[in-house]
Order: sequence, then structure tokens, then C-alpha cells
Amino acid sequence: MTSESRNFAKHNFDHTYNCSDPRSYFSSLRPLDYGIHRTAIPVFARCADLLARQRSLRSVTMVDLCAGYGVNAALLRYHVNLDELYDLYDEDAIPVAVDQASVTESDKRFFASRRIKNAPVDKVIGIDPAARAVRYAEKVGLLDYGASENLECGAPSDALRERLAKATLITVTGGMGYIGPQTFEHILTNVRTRQAPWIVAFPLLTTPLEPFRRLFDRFDLRTEIWEQETFPQRLFTNEQELSNVADSLRKLGLPSPNSDDYLQTRMICARPTIEADAIPLRELMPKPRRSMDSTLSEIAASH
Repeated sequence: MTSESRNFAKHNFDHTYNCSDPRSYFSSLRPLDYGIHRTAIPVFARCADLLARQRSLRSVTMVDLCAGYGVNAALLRYHVNLDELYDLYDEDAIPVAVDQASVTESDKRFFASRRIKNAPVDKVIGIDPAARAVRYAEKVGLLDYGASENLECGAPSDALRERLAKATLITVTGGMGYIGPQTFEHILTNVRTRQAPWIVAFPLLTTPLEPFRRLFDRFDLRTEIWEQETFPQRLFTNEQELSNVADSLRKLGLPSPNSDDYLQTRMICARPTIEADAIPLRELMPKPRRSMDSTLSEIAASH
């Protein structure tokens, strides 16, 4: 599901994406203050809640693209925040002699004791070609079903098709630069609900959105962009990455970042027109200065 041509400006973290557990990934990103989940998770939770109310659903099935180690699922369905995940997945906190099976079992117990009873999302299907990462997320219970399939290169398997049929919400945090319209087309084609799912994503400002908009139009989905603000993903890794991103932003007529700035994302959402009319985009955004934990707790208490 990767496409370097869509993501050439960014630093490459490929060596951390497909390990036996997320510790290398989190340890690489912590110094860069990777924190897009602090913005995205409350929005995903809010969307799931609004969807359930709008369609009178008992449960919401989420398809998380570029799901990797199941981070979005962990933050949506467990009493855990991003800082706690950084602590859990600290490479230096594990004794050298501990084997991988014991580490995975310990992680499984950690999450099992923190499951949110009335989480905004009932089931999570994770899709990512990183087979070991997806397998980890399944083993520790973060994903209900993980598919290590590359939908940029081919149609979904029969097993994945069956699970996509009931999808109501599609999410992406850090992966929009790695997938294209083909992935979304494969998913939307296999959804069998009365109404198409909502799609909510946080692409970088440098990610071209028009190809996605054209695809969503074909499925009668209205694409909207939250224009009021952008959201930080992480710090720049080095001057070369800063220069690459600055060049890309300049071509788009956007201001160049400073060395102490963050890579910026924007929120996009594609929904059936009738629902986009009924629920303005601003309603998807949690109220300012609310923590991730308080937003999730409020939604859980309302069910």
C-alpha cells in the first residue's frame, strides 16, 4: 500500500513499520513528538458517535487504513492515551533476556485490563501490508480482524471482502501519503450497507487531494476539508526533510515552515450528501481544549 512518489518529501521510517511489536516505531517517533493521534482520535470518536445516532446503529464497524500496530484501535477502545503508549512501548524498558512471546503476552494483558465498556467503535478492521505489525495488533486484541493486504496492487481477498461489507467508518491518520484512490475504491465497492461509510482522514498539507475527491464523487460522497486550522503531526527529522517539505509547500502557494515547526495535516471528510447536509462539518470537531480522555469518556457515558 506504499507509494513513495506521493510521499517523497518525508523522512523514511520504513524500518520501523513491520516489526514484531511497536517498540522500534514508538522509540523512533517519540523524540519527534509524533502526536497526530491527539487530534485524530477525538474526531474519530465523535464521528462514530454521530454515525450511530444518525443511522440508529447498535455498533460502528471501523476500517482503519495503514493500521500498522493498531494504535488507532488502542486509543479508541481502551483506557489509554498516547503518552501511556509511548511509555509502554519504550525499548529501554524491556529486559534484554525477555523473549518476544512474553513481551506480546504482557502487552495483551495490559490492554485486556483497560477495555472501554461502551467504546464509540465496536469492531475494528485493520488493513496494512505490514504483516508482522498487523499480526501483533491481532494477537494483543487491538484489531478484530487484520488484513496484511496491499489494495493498491489488487482486489481484497474473499475474507476481507466479507468483513468490509458492514463497514460504516473508514479512518486514516498518518497514511494518506502511502495510499491512493485505488485502495478506497476497493473498499467502497465491497461495502453492503444501505449508506456508504464516512471517510475521515488527516493527510499532510502536501498530499494531493483531488484524485481522492474525484473517486469519492463517483460513490456520491461529498468531500469536505476543515479549513479553520491545521494539525501538527510531528517535528521535522532534519534540514533536508524541512527543505523538501518547504519546496512542496511553496509550489502549492503555502508558507514555508521553520526548523522548529511541525509537519502539518488537515482534516478531510467524505460523507453521503444527505448526511453532510444534516450534520455540518464543524459538528465533527470536538470542542476546543478538551483532552482525548475526556472526549472518549463523555461519549462512552452517553451510551
